[in-house]
Amino acid sequence: MTCQVIFEKQAKKELENLKSKNKTLAKRIILSILRLKNNSNPVNSIALIGVKGFRRIRVGKYRIIYKIQKKTVGNENIIYIVLICKRDDVYKIFEKIIKK
Repeated sequence: MTCQVIFEKQAKKELENLKSKNKTLAKRIILSILRLKNNSNPVNSIALIGVKGFRRIRVGKYRIIYKIQKKTVGNENIIYIVLICKRDDVYKIFEKIIKK
């Protein structure tokens, strides 16, 4: 089943920054996100503890945090890319995001 992918503002901004700084890493991240379109729960995806519905994928030292919205009507689920960030900072920033 294919999914629609929607980027939150902060994730899109970080990906744009990476494209200018490290094209190879940006391509790896984009490829991981494109794979989510066909399989929203890949083997390397891990559910975040204590936060229902959020998952993460590891790409080198970066993490992609995303949430799947299941469609009750229609055929296509929606994947929200919430955050793309270095491992050192990702969970601190994510905690601030979910408190909003």
